[in-house]
Amino acid sequence: MEAARGTRLRCHGWRQEGLLRMLENTVENGERPGDLIIYGGTAQAARDWRCFDTIVAALKDLGDDETLLVQSGKPVARFPTTRGSPRVLTANSHLVGRFATWDTFYELKERGLTSPYLRAFVVARINPLRFIKGQPPSYDELLETMTKRARGMDPARIKSEDLARSGGAPEE
Repeated sequence: MEAARGTRLRCHGWRQEGLLRMLENTVENGERPGDLIIYGGTAQAARDWRCFDTIVAALKDLGDDETLLVQSGKPVARFPTTRGSPRVLTANSHLVGRFATWDTFYELKERGLTSPYLRAFVVARINPLRFIKGQPPSYDELLETMTKRARGMDPARIKSEDLARSGGAPEE
C-alpha cells in the first residue's frame, strides 16, 4: 500500500482527504502493512481489508456535513451532522476490568468474539443498576460491586450465542 501524495483531491473536501491520507500513511509505515498491523504486533488500522476498503470508500464519499463512526476497526455508522462536527469518530479496544489483558484479548479473538458489542455485553452483566429499585448506590459502591462481578466472570464461558442475543454476534 502506498499513501497518496500531492495535491490531487479524491474526497469531497480536504478534511476527508487528510483523514484518508493519515489512514493510508499509517498502514504504509506500519509494522506489517499487509496484515494492517500498525504497531505493537496487534494494533490494526482496520479489522480486515474489507473493513479498510469500506472506510476508504466512505471517506471518499463523506460529505462536509456527515460523520463516519468506526468501532473496533469496522465502519458501523454514517450519519448527518454539521460542517463543524468531526468527520470521523473512533472507539477501540473496549474490554472491561480484568478482561483488559492480552491473554483475554487473544482468547476472545481466537474464539471469534471481536464484536464491538463485547464491552456492552460485559458491562450489562456486571452492572447492578438494572436490578436496583429506589436509591442507587454511591459511585464507590457501584464501582466496587462491578469490579467484584468482573473478577468473577470467566471469559471461557462467553459464547457467540450470548452476544447474538444481546445484538452483537461476530460476523460469520
